[in-house]
Amino acid sequence: MDHHLGVGAGAEVEGFDDMYYSGRRPNGIYIPRFRNLGDPATRRTDYLRGFGYQGGAGRIGWDREPGGFGATRKAQLTQPGPWVVRLGGFGEILPYADNRMTLNDAVKDKWGLPTVNFDAAIRDNEKAMRRDMVAAAQEMLAEAGFKNVRPIDGDYALGLGIHEMGSARMGRDPKTSVLNAHNQVHAVKNVFVTDGAAMTSAACVNPLAHLHGADRAGGRLRRRSRQEGRPLMAPMLNRRGAILGLGGLTALWAVPVVAQAQQGLAVLAWQPKGLSVDQARTLSAVADRIMPATDTPGAVAAGVPQAIDRALVDWAVPADAERLRAGLGKLDGDAQARHGRPYALLLVADQDAMLAQAEAEWRAQPAGAPMHWFPMLRELVTGAYFTSEIGATQALRYDPVPGAYRACVPLREIGRAWAT
Repeated sequence: MDHHLGVGAGAEVEGFDDMYYSGRRPNGIYIPRFRNLGDPATRRTDYLRGFGYQGGAGRIGWDREPGGFGATRKAQLTQPGPWVVRLGGFGEILPYADNRMTLNDAVKDKWGLPTVNFDAAIRDNEKAMRRDMVAAAQEMLAEAGFKNVRPIDGDYALGLGIHEMGSARMGRDPKTSVLNAHNQVHAVKNVFVTDGAAMTSAACVNPLAHLHGADRAGGRLRRRSRQEGRPLMAPMLNRRGAILGLGGLTALWAVPVVAQAQQGLAVLAWQPKGLSVDQARTLSAVADRIMPATDTPGAVAAGVPQAIDRALVDWAVPADAERLRAGLGKLDGDAQARHGRPYALLLVADQDAMLAQAEAEWRAQPAGAPMHWFPMLRELVTGAYFTSEIGATQALRYDPVPGAYRACVPLREIGRAWAT
């Protein structure tokens, strides 16, 4: 079980363009369950159980897309966007007996242990509930007077709510359950499972099962440790030992690496891992045109090319990484064909003209065409820039200790969009 989500509605709030907020709001919007409460007025005939809404309102930050690139776009994104409000449903999933996880002995992990197969999905009950979650949210926002109300109807798969429950259910019989009353595995007495896996059903609210499970298991362990006269935990590594142990790791970060200069190009002062040196030079030049130095430093100064290079190695989908590499290669090849030199050595005006052409090509693509490299690269540069220390603290407004929440503050007092 989980909580299915990703549906609801959003809307725009008119006015208040000169106002902002500061601090940390203790909570957003929560609308408790109002369907199937046991009375005729709330009864639904198309599904069982119910859902609540979580949501909030605020001004859109830098993670929006005004289009284009360069100084004008950068300046736009450093200012807060329009006010919006959103309601997102959190719905209960019924405890279907055939929603399960099993061990797959035919496929082993790198330690030789069986992997896990998940065979679980939402059913007609949840699908009917999701339709109601969208319709009711739209109705509420329209009645409240918000403008441009739009449905939010996203995809969902079990686990996306991160409220997994029921995969190691609690019970008295080892044949029909995994855990006993102390969250202890029936078959392996020294293993305790302290999260929501013990639950045999779920409501529509956020589970506190992991807290209760940890408390039950912890209480059991404390009682046993007192009875046996031994400490609950072994001594932890002391601070000096931890620092010495991290010395090698720190040294790795401190080693400067310089790539070979060629063809009159500037020395690349870092060693790319996911890109060739030529691709890394092109990326650096492109990044500084997408997020140029203005009254605040640009993308290269913020370490954006290095961040993207690491992303290509560490977590990028291989097909996306290859598309990005191909796009950088095409841009450099077109620069050579048109101007007789690499993209990184072009005049700024020529670099911008080539990026404008790439954006135009992307926008002219027919529906269903393969993803173009330009919007992907622009999004990566923008995200890496505004989440860097330079982007967050200089281009945006950053407060590490936000303090009390003030809901209505003149924008001129804040100056820029909040980084977080």
